[in-house]
Amino acid sequence: MNSRLSILTLTLGLFVAVLIITACGGDNDNDNPNISYRLIYKSENNNSPYLGWDTSKKTFLLRLEFDAGIPKGSEWYLNCDESWIKLSNKQGKVNAPYENVTITIEDNTNYKDRIAYINLDVKNGIPNSSQYTTVTIHQHGYETGLMSGRSMSFVTNRSIANNSRLSIDAITVNQVMEVDWGDGNKNVLTKNDNYSTSNLSIAHTYSSSGTFTVKLRFAPDDGITSFKFKLGKKQGIQTVKYYENANVTVNIDDQKDVYVSYNDYDGYNVKQYQY
Repeated sequence: MNSRLSILTLTLGLFVAVLIITACGGDNDNDNPNISYRLIYKSENNNSPYLGWDTSKKTFLLRLEFDAGIPKGSEWYLNCDESWIKLSNKQGKVNAPYENVTITIEDNTNYKDRIAYINLDVKNGIPNSSQYTTVTIHQHGYETGLMSGRSMSFVTNRSIANNSRLSIDAITVNQVMEVDWGDGNKNVLTKNDNYSTSNLSIAHTYSSSGTFTVKLRFAPDDGITSFKFKLGKKQGIQTVKYYENANVTVNIDDQKDVYVSYNDYDGYNVKQYQY
């Protein structure tokens, strides 16, 4: 009988001990706030990390967010794997629920798109499980815009030109202009070049007197394409060709200056003047 009583007493004691441990454990969980952190990308126009090649007039921010359980004074670190992104701060200490860091992104003066990764690490914290702590910045190159814009061409016969130099003058371009000279050489002008001078021109010297097709491509700015330029007389210009509902070829009098313009509302305009 005494042995049964002892077993019962021991069982009740264990049950009470389990209840106490469980209750204490629950209280400790409630007293420990979350210690997660997250990194959010923001820009002045939208929150998309997909950028055009030109970023010089735009502001970008990284928002560092820290949950209340991260001890004040805990160190945080930002790192980026590409030199074309500059961070105003790469490290600091947690003193508030969030902190903004300005980032500067250089223009992408190449044809190809590029990608950079920015990572946040916080001592005494853990990465948030539902929001990433790495921001991916995808920046377009020239080709992305050029593929969605307009293109045209003109033929130059260098054997009847005044000299070996061909120039395109009085250029106005609202985004990117690519010139393929037809002999394996290319040049690119951008709206930044357009802003830097009141009379934008580009020229190329040919090493032979053959006939070449010069191809031009223009990228849109916020979905709108417009440009204009001048081809001076006596440069061996024979035809100008563009596509507007169908292929259009304009025969050129080499003794006249040629003015070419385009905008999305009026289409192409090719005019010849003899002064």
